[in-house]
Amino acid sequence: MPRLLPLCLLLVSVGVCWGDSRYLGFTDCARTSPYQLVQVQNAWTNTYPFVLPGTFMVNATINVTSDTKPADIDVDISLTRLGFFGFWFPIPCINDMGSCHHSNLCQKLSRKHGRQNVCDEIEVESGLKRISTGLIRVNPSRVPAIRRLSRRRRSLVNMLGSGTYRVDVSVKEAGTDHLLLCVKDVEIEMELNINNY
Repeated sequence: MPRLLPLCLLLVSVGVCWGDSRYLGFTDCARTSPYQLVQVQNAWTNTYPFVLPGTFMVNATINVTSDTKPADIDVDISLTRLGFFGFWFPIPCINDMGSCHHSNLCQKLSRKHGRQNVCDEIEVESGLKRISTGLIRVNPSRVPAIRRLSRRRRSLVNMLGSGTYRVDVSVKEAGTDHLLLCVKDVEIEMELNINNY
């Protein structure tokens, strides 16, 4: 054990030994875009793997390259799951979850929350920033279909839902090809446990 301690301490510094926190690997796919508004320097999470239901937080260091912000944005999210024999399978968009395209997201959020323009409330100031999502609570018991599942079917859903996922996100100025932010190849481990719901 004494020989392993230095290695374990090194691994803990990147969140590997006990899985408490972890830096998330990704590729900045907007690096060559002349319109890039946000460069993600690094990202990490306080809990790894993600356990659902549960609470987690994602943090990042970003560089905002301009004080100008778009009037509205289009967001594309691609979610795939590692399946058998190393193949990645796309997760379809169901109820705005999964691999989805969200056009005019500022307008949609404004209507949903009864405000003029949610994006106008976001202050944009260039420079290096540390940001956090805050605590995100995921509770699948709010999905009526899960509450109706038998115990055996819940175990099957746990088995099929747990695994390795890859996420790609791109943000463009609404109605244009102006790429503002893009991260891809973010791999996450997820453990699903809905037995008690």
